[in-house]
Amino acid sequence: MRQRDVIGIAVIGSGKTATFVLPMLTYISRLPPMSEYNAAKGPYAVVLAPTRELAQQIKDETVKRYTVLNKCNYIVLDEADRMVDMGFEPQVMGYSMQCLSNNLKPENEDKELDEKKIYRTTYMSSATMPPAVERLARKYLRNPVLVTIDVVGRGIDIPDVAHVINYDMMGSIKGVHSSSSSDSDCYTFLTFLDTNVFYDFKKMLVQSNSVVPPELAKHEASKFKYGSNPYRPLRRNNPIFTH
Repeated sequence: MRQRDVIGIAVIGSGKTATFVLPMLTYISRLPPMSEYNAAKGPYAVVLAPTRELAQQIKDETVKRYTVLNKCNYIVLDEADRMVDMGFEPQVMGYSMQCLSNNLKPENEDKELDEKKIYRTTYMSSATMPPAVERLARKYLRNPVLVTIDVVGRGIDIPDVAHVINYDMMGSIKGVHSSSSSDSDCYTFLTFLDTNVFYDFKKMLVQSNSVVPPELAKHEASKFKYGSNPYRPLRRNNPIFTH
């Protein structure tokens, strides 16, 4: 929503489409409405996808042989690695070059963006980062924010991750350790279905000199090792706290 370039690392079917459609619609809503005068200059945004199935929701105008991109400021490269593998790298580069390049964000990360100015925004999603996709990112993306899904489940180690969010608690607190680096902030959502890790989780927070939420500290399941107490977890799925 802040006109940042984004690289999304996510497997197929993980729901990433909404993560670029919603920002794109918000982006377009700030621009002047389409009219007979400006429609000849082409669309405000373009989405490139490797297969017909992924492109079915794109309007008929975007599949015309001739597309004018003189005022296109928002470009989405969906499943960039697949497009490259299928031999579409020249087409992707061609579309990227046709879009406006005189309003790229400054390369200097310390320079603040002008909130009143419309910058070119590029959103690229990819399951992997082969050299060809990295070249695209370096050439057309400025100061991108990396968003990745299910890092731990896929055994991927990504350095310099600022925030790690565990929406579903792992079966062991070892998963919490492996999902975050020493320099990242880790947030874990716990529910009453996770009482089997309450004791170990509280112990880990105490040993790391972290704040133990009072809801966890007072809970009966956090006072005994799971299995050593006749306590049985309540079958409720409502969150009791987040940390």
